[in-house]
Amino acid sequence: MQRVETLVLDRDLIARAGPLLIVFTPLHGTGGVILKPLLKRLGFSFETVPEQDVFDGRFPTVKSPNPENAEALRMGIELARGKNADLVIATDPDCDRVGVAVRAANGEMKLLTGNQIAALIAYYRSKTLFERGVLNKANVSRAVIIKTFVTTDLLGAIAESFGIRCVETLTGFKYIGQKLGKYEKALPEIPGKEYVDLSEVETRALRLQHSFFFVFGGEESYGYSGGDFVRDNP
Repeated sequence: MQRVETLVLDRDLIARAGPLLIVFTPLHGTGGVILKPLLKRLGFSFETVPEQDVFDGRFPTVKSPNPENAEALRMGIELARGKNADLVIATDPDCDRVGVAVRAANGEMKLLTGNQIAALIAYYRSKTLFERGVLNKANVSRAVIIKTFVTTDLLGAIAESFGIRCVETLTGFKYIGQKLGKYEKALPEIPGKEYVDLSEVETRALRLQHSFFFVFGGEESYGYSGGDFVRDNP
């Protein structure tokens, strides 16, 4: 939970953004175990879809608990309309993929594709890391965005616009994980310490000096990662 919080680049933005209501559904899976307490810790206002905030391997309220499918977000969108919520978030049963619907300018809830979500996160993280001085002209050559071959080339264009390297891998987050493992192996040994025990600030400094700093990784099938501490790599 503490490590996930390091992915929030501008904590004050949550307060500055004003009232924002989120509807969240774990689709009968594990997402609520970490996401609900995390949203509370970060100060977000949210409601869950009560019928889907229950563990049930039969997934009785959806045809398929897959956030890629619009039908899986139907109940979340209906609740958002009734509550005038701004955002719907749905995680799949094992909570490693996420679908999103946002309130559009015309007031209707609009589903985003996996490519759109990935592009938005990649742009925001790149822009904010520069604004906060984490990335700069001197170290940007060691920053990297990773995408799979089937993911939109917009991620490559975003990376290029900031001077960040874009790396492509085979489809599957385990291949992104393999790249992260390779970048870790390029780091010098730290006497008495293991990489996994270092803080985000410490690992980031090492990666920017000796290897590659992972800005973001995305896959069009609704998977995204902003940190190298979860590899999904068997």
